[in-house]
Amino acid sequence: MSPRRLLLLHVLTLIAVWAALTLPSLGSTSLWDIDEGLNAEAAREMLESGNWIVPTFNFKPRTAKPALLYWFQATAYKHLGVTEFAARLPSAVAALGVVLLTYTLARRMFDPKTGLLAGIILATSIQFCLLAHAATPDMLLLFGVMLGLTLFWIGYEYDRRVWLVTCAVGSAFAVLAKGPVGVALPGLVIGLFLLSRGEVKRALDWRLAVGVLIFCVIALPWYVLVGSETRGAFLRGFWWNENVNRFLEPLENHRGPAFFYPLVLVIGLAPWCVFLVPTIWNAVREARDHGMARLPQRLLLVWAGAYLLFFTAAATKLPNYILPMYPPLAVLTARMLDNWRRGRLTLPAWIMPTCTACVALVGLVTATGLVTASGIIPLGVLKGNAIPGLERWAFVGLIPILTGAAAWHYGRVRRPSAATVALSAGAVAYLGLMITFPTRTIDARKAPRDLLARAGLPIPESEIRLASYGYFQPSLVFYAQREVTPIDSAAAARAHLASPLKSFLIAPAKSWQEMQPQAGRVLATHHDLYRNLDVVIVTNQ
Repeated sequence: MSPRRLLLLHVLTLIAVWAALTLPSLGSTSLWDIDEGLNAEAAREMLESGNWIVPTFNFKPRTAKPALLYWFQATAYKHLGVTEFAARLPSAVAALGVVLLTYTLARRMFDPKTGLLAGIILATSIQFCLLAHAATPDMLLLFGVMLGLTLFWIGYEYDRRVWLVTCAVGSAFAVLAKGPVGVALPGLVIGLFLLSRGEVKRALDWRLAVGVLIFCVIALPWYVLVGSETRGAFLRGFWWNENVNRFLEPLENHRGPAFFYPLVLVIGLAPWCVFLVPTIWNAVREARDHGMARLPQRLLLVWAGAYLLFFTAAATKLPNYILPMYPPLAVLTARMLDNWRRGRLTLPAWIMPTCTACVALVGLVTATGLVTASGIIPLGVLKGNAIPGLERWAFVGLIPILTGAAAWHYGRVRRPSAATVALSAGAVAYLGLMITFPTRTIDARKAPRDLLARAGLPIPESEIRLASYGYFQPSLVFYAQREVTPIDSAAAARAHLASPLKSFLIAPAKSWQEMQPQAGRVLATHHDLYRNLDVVIVTNQ
């Protein structure tokens, strides 16, 4: 097959894998609070107000994130309607871009088959797939990071310093997606890589000034405009609270031990995490070789290591922070499996059988977890918040079990290529089912969308008032499509319902009963997954 046809075949295969894993479930569930509700509503308000500079949530300024995600979401709303699908579409499209860039990087570093496998590994990693479905800026940030570092490698590979210019585009995109981390950490990766080669002087070139200029032209205008319109309030809140403070202090109590991110990585890379040990061993072994052949592994190891160490040092810890580690680890895993497949890697006899057994273990854990979460197996840790119906999907755990058995068999009869195909096909089938069906069962336990729909909201009337007392989720504002006023006392809640205007109140059922209301009619009740309590919506009409 000609190289051009092979490239087209690989790209179409990756697009098909992405589509199978992403599109069927992209709009099938309501928004997950807190982040999805905040971002989706901020974009809706941006479209409604026509102000594409200053982000707001619940019609008040929001300084948590830059505007790039909101621009894409608002554009999707304009053409597709205000839906969950449109809110998540930017992340899904960015995920496809990341998968194709990962293929491009691995293909240039090694060969097309390694690139194809790297793209499949990345697309079928649990954490990556989940964030491809999330209305958050993480996937947009990753796309910018991936674009910048891929362009760096292409320029470095040809010994051309044009990367000093081209990297600026990816970095600017990443900074508009999530802030200074979009340029600081890719810059750290490149700096450490050049330092390891004794080539730091390669960055001291006139093209660096051109790159900085391009970066400023793309990234800075919005920051200047939002700073001007808010008299610096947005910049102070964003740069200090959302960046410096997040590194120095565990905001919103998001703290964790030193092993937090290694543990997150093991879970997030499943089912491919079972190959982490031989992957790192192979990468370190190849990075020690002489000549240009060791450079790809060195860059990929520096890349993953820089992100791991930086965020381990940060006080605020969240699983999505280390998402940029997934592409280099996917490439390294693909390289290890390709070396094993071609007979270029000799491992102790017990390694691959153990890894394939761990693939089967992923299936066993999945089936047990779904049955347990359904409440069939009574455990005190659930605290009465079981989700009946999840047991129906326990059979999905059979896929990794059968996949592990097939990979073990093919490895035993010395057919490593067949084992690799089995692992890839099994990962696609397993994750495609897991991301589509159990999530819908869980979604039925979430209150905001169904509660408001049962109450007949949103309604086009402008003269209505909506408030919440003792219960608030950001997606309430999105589904109500109007301001939701938080109320902090029972007296204020009663006063809200005493208004002559048509008024609605959202509250825990127990709080409503304790209010001893003089007026009000319960329109709907729904159990809430997040708080494990019943929530009501009442009206004074």
